[in-house]
Amino acid sequence: MNAVIYARQSSGNDDYSESVENQIANCLALAKKNGLTVIGCFSDLNTSGKTYPEGAENIAANDSAFQQWFDQQTSSRKFRPGLGQVFQLLETVDYLIVDEMTRLYRPVTRSFLESFVNQKLTENGVKILQCKGGRLDLTQFDQQLIQSLKNQIQDEAIANQKKKSQEQFRKLRDSGYQCNGAKMFGIRYLGNRRLEVIPECAEAIKFIYKNIAACRPYSAIIRDVNRLYSHCFRTYCYESTFRSIARQPIYCGYQYNSAHELIPNQQIKGQEIIPYRLWQQVGEILDRKRKSHPARSKKHWLPLSGHLICGRCGGRMTCQLDRGKIYYICNKTNLYRTEGCSASRVRFQEDSAGPGLYEISYPFLLFGLLERCRINAQAAADKLQIMKLKEMEEKMNEKERQMAELFLDGTITREQLEPLLRRHREKRHALQSRIRMDDNVSAAELKHEREWILPDLFNRIRSGELNSGDYEDLFSLALTKIVLYKDSAEFNLVNGRKILIPRLRHKKRCCFPYWNIAVEHDFSPEKMFSEGHSPLEIVFQTGRSGQLYQDEHFIFRTE
Repeated sequence: MNAVIYARQSSGNDDYSESVENQIANCLALAKKNGLTVIGCFSDLNTSGKTYPEGAENIAANDSAFQQWFDQQTSSRKFRPGLGQVFQLLETVDYLIVDEMTRLYRPVTRSFLESFVNQKLTENGVKILQCKGGRLDLTQFDQQLIQSLKNQIQDEAIANQKKKSQEQFRKLRDSGYQCNGAKMFGIRYLGNRRLEVIPECAEAIKFIYKNIAACRPYSAIIRDVNRLYSHCFRTYCYESTFRSIARQPIYCGYQYNSAHELIPNQQIKGQEIIPYRLWQQVGEILDRKRKSHPARSKKHWLPLSGHLICGRCGGRMTCQLDRGKIYYICNKTNLYRTEGCSASRVRFQEDSAGPGLYEISYPFLLFGLLERCRINAQAAADKLQIMKLKEMEEKMNEKERQMAELFLDGTITREQLEPLLRRHREKRHALQSRIRMDDNVSAAELKHEREWILPDLFNRIRSGELNSGDYEDLFSLALTKIVLYKDSAEFNLVNGRKILIPRLRHKKRCCFPYWNIAVEHDFSPEKMFSEGHSPLEIVFQTGRSGQLYQDEHFIFRTE
């Protein structure tokens, strides 16, 4: 009999986890003891057990309980690739081995996660083996009910502990103690609630406040700080760092309480860096400048802002108008006088020299279109599961009737029936929500998207005529960032791969090569997703033959 192993750690290193290694070792020993053949070991590091596996994006998007929980988190990890790989093997295994059930999931109350995972396991006939809990067969109603109760009890316990911790931090804050002192520039945490001012950083703080009070331009102050006090910063004094320092009241011996009122700080007493009056004066200057330069509606559409990185220093690139044309430059070129970063400068749109960054990004939107095709196909497949879900709902209704009969016969008391019935109905309501969610999009709508919308998007990608909304949607599905170098641009795909496109020189100016997509007469976007279809070729006119990228769907090459 075959088995697959899954391990998970909630927090820690992204590359290695001793806890995960121990979990896998325990699972391998259990598999050997039970005479099982392990065909794969998968893990997710630094990832919450409340998150969905990759491939369940549609369900997660409609799970309001999960979305509400995720909005309160600082982590950006919404899905588990390791668990997604496990699910791809469920048809070929008999057992899923975990150290304990909390490694598989720790669902939010009223989330669809538990029902989704359990359904995938039961429909493939996969049983669970736990190193710390024994065998679990989720096709058995009593075992499924007990596991559901355990999950809700654990979630409630974690929520209560979190609430107590937040209350304790609030009391400390209202008493004049900073709970995050180590995160402030110029302040060192000594332990036991003690803070210490770092002398060399204190000089930089005084310099910033005095120059703001003298009404010097912010960019000039930041340049001087990076020139005189660069040793105080891990990399540079960024504009965000500058503003954070200028707004921080602890430097004058105060802090904000939980009601955002200024109160004296107990830890910094006697170590104040600046007087309160200077901090207040600087705050007034910042507010006055902000009011005199109110936010204006955007004059230009800038879909690439926030996604461009300087290849020399790794800094963000910002837009700049030069004779009416939009360019992206490394911000350090302006603020920090960094030599060499000016070579990363890139034009946004095409001109007489050749295509700009906007035009050369179009071929990469095909990866976003491929993902749209995959989502459409998955949604169509999910429609086929509705009948199975409705059958499960009927079985749950029958279980409720059986429990009611046991009560009427006197086999169980009202006190025993009520908690069982309440938990059972919550689970049934979650199942009904899942059914309604799948019914939100009709099969006809999916077919219309597949036969009309997706082909139209493909044609508009070929011609470079996407509207702003479609461009941004496909970009987010295809690319994470673009790194600009002097002689090339590195496009980082969502799938983790990278494609390097050369930058050409034309009359002392940089531009990108022209490109075209070679397609067959009967081509449709569906074929990109189908097995056995020849890859789509994207050719860049550079004057030199070479291959830039290849997978089962696309070939990027130059000629």
